[in-house]
Amino acid sequence: MVVKCCSVPKGIRIKDSFLRPEGGPNMTKLEFNDSEELKVGIKQASKALMEDRVKALYIAKDAEQHVTRRIIELADENDVPVVLVESMKELGRACNIDVGAATAVVLK
Repeated sequence: MVVKCCSVPKGIRIKDSFLRPEGGPNMTKLEFNDSEELKVGIKQASKALMEDRVKALYIAKDAEQHVTRRIIELADENDVPVVLVESMKELGRACNIDVGAATAVVLK
């Protein structure tokens, strides 16, 4: 599955080490290794960020900003890279769930 990265909100960093290019400079294939532990959803992702257990945060581009604003701030405070993906549907598929996901985190 190919997921496009989109524009990044002011003050948020995306680290290249979390991007796996495929098909061009603006394309990213979203893959999670079997060994990587994931948490999906705002509540679980927020809790993991507050406990400083997150390696990377994935945010769906079409998620409501009022829902994702605080989690992006938490990631920034903890120097966690943020990767934006095209849609909640695509992020949900990458997390092997049948519904869309606004956020997902990879744990340390």
